[in-house]
Amino acid sequence: MDKETFRYLFDTYYNALCNYACLTLGMNDDAEDVVMEVFTHIWDKREGLGDLDNPKAYLFKSVYHKAMEKIRAKKLVIVALEGEKIVVPDYKEEIADDYLLKEKIFQSIRQLPTQCRVIFVKSKIEGMSHKEIAQEMQIAVKTIENQITKAFKLIRKQLNTI
Repeated sequence: MDKETFRYLFDTYYNALCNYACLTLGMNDDAEDVVMEVFTHIWDKREGLGDLDNPKAYLFKSVYHKAMEKIRAKKLVIVALEGEKIVVPDYKEEIADDYLLKEKIFQSIRQLPTQCRVIFVKSKIEGMSHKEIAQEMQIAVKTIENQITKAFKLIRKQLNTI
């Protein structure tokens, strides 16, 4: 595996893998450590790996197994807010695709112009009404509607080019 391929894999999958590991471990710092350990292992073993037939599957499975090792090593009990154990899904193609799609969407949102992004996040992520946003930002409701329409157009355009 050459440096460019490794860089591509890292840039493409890092955030989605961190999110997946965070679901598995329940802790962001440990999740990032697990992902970095996987990428470090790949880099160290790059000459023995050859070309990976399905790098996405290999990466998600590796993160899953490394996270399970960390759980066993620390004897962690993963607890949800309600006090119930979280069922950690094993690697499945759909899970990887879901994490990658979410990362692409969030990346597209981060690239929106500032006011457009703020309005879009308040409306679609925080669940505020157009009227509430208009009052808070002291702008017209019509401006809110225009900015949300603009955001959707830009996000669609970004997702179509990826």
